[in-house]
Amino acid sequence: PDHAAFRDADLRFLAEHAERAHGRLITTEKDWFRLSPEWRARVVSWPVKASFDDEAGFQRLLLGAL
Repeated sequence: PDHAAFRDADLRFLAEHAERAHGRLITTEKDWFRLSPEWRARVVSWPVKASFDDEAGFQRLLLGAL
């Protein structure tokens, strides 16, 4: 599911793999806030921003759906 809650066991598994690959764990800002303070210190928060070629058209589409 979208924005599934990670269990500590899942995060430990991912962190071990990242360490072996000389990498880091990264997640969206939204999911980072859902982590425990311990995991927030170990995971990088990455901002995600949506942009559209036709902003006005997208706005009309949203307003039409409301």
